[in-house]
Amino acid sequence: MSINLFNKIMGKYELYQLLEQSESDFTNGRTLTFDDSMKSLREGLKNGTL
Repeated sequence: MSINLFNKIMGKYELYQLLEQSESDFTNGRTLTFDDSMKSLREGLKNGTL
């Protein structure tokens, strides 16, 4: 498997996981503002946790 294909698959998987989590948060009433969501994403990318 090429690195590009692997990255594409992992990117789609990560987006799917984020979508699942946001749906779960929405149904449980745990939603973030857009700014808080972007801050969380930036921190995750910076720290390598995403």
